[in-house]
Amino acid sequence: MQQRNYAIDLIKFIAVLFITNSHYIPLYKDINTSLATLGVHGNALFFFASGYVLTLGKNINEISFQDWYKKRIVRIWPTFIVWAILASLVFKANITWENILIAKGYWFIQCIMISYILLFIILKYQKKYINKYIIGSIIITTLCFFIMPQSSGSIYHSSLHWICYFPSMILGLYLGANTRLRCRFSLIKCCFSFLLYFVIMNVGKGKTDILYYSQILAIIPLNTFIYYLFMWFSSINLKTISKKFIWKPIYWIASLSLEIYIVQFNIITDKFNFLFPLNTLIIFFFIFIAAYCLRICTNFFNQVFSTESFSIRKGLSI
Repeated sequence: MQQRNYAIDLIKFIAVLFITNSHYIPLYKDINTSLATLGVHGNALFFFASGYVLTLGKNINEISFQDWYKKRIVRIWPTFIVWAILASLVFKANITWENILIAKGYWFIQCIMISYILLFIILKYQKKYINKYIIGSIIITTLCFFIMPQSSGSIYHSSLHWICYFPSMILGLYLGANTRLRCRFSLIKCCFSFLLYFVIMNVGKGKTDILYYSQILAIIPLNTFIYYLFMWFSSINLKTISKKFIWKPIYWIASLSLEIYIVQFNIITDKFNFLFPLNTLIIFFFIFIAAYCLRICTNFFNQVFSTESFSIRKGLSI
């Protein structure tokens, strides 16, 4: 069992903030909707973390695919079942079999669950070739962007936009399997990659001619941003910081990343826009509370079908 990686907690925390902000269009509609951005970076960070955590815990060579994949399903799917019920009761949402069985409306989760199958194969049988799979996935992503229909805005908002996040998942596997990697000036390189992404996107975003495809190049700084950000976090003694109170909200938000992603679509509202910019914090607080309530209900739901003794403490834990 590997030691907890605090850098991944921080990565997930940032991913939650980025993704949630990208859905804040109703909150920014009276100011500037372009403020609702960073969703691509948030998604990439979350996919990266999803790939990285697969390298933690029990040795994958000691477990069958069925048991390994079952653990992924048990971690994720009860949350959807419980939320479908809660959303129906509280928000009068319709419950459909697609919501429960295939996570309809949550492409994020559908993509992860499909990707897990290939990632298992890579991690178990092709581990020494992970770096080659990163390059291969970027090439395949590039080819897919050339053949898919053009999007009216960003190429990363097209019908097959989920493809561009697969390299980030494999990057997570690579760094999880190569924990001794080091990088100098990682913060500077991280900031440069972050800015370079937007420079490239500014050239082709919204275009319909050949410049439209220049956006494909942004996949490189998108992933180098993640790489250098992780390297920077890994160079900091986060274990010392984790003992301070300020780390608790970071850990809570990171741990509830799945629940926050699921509930926010029902929570985000423009009713507090007159309090801008406090409305962004108010809505996030409501999202966090709803996510925690979902985690509690899911914990108790899982205990009902578990052979372990019933525990209120475990039910209330994050």
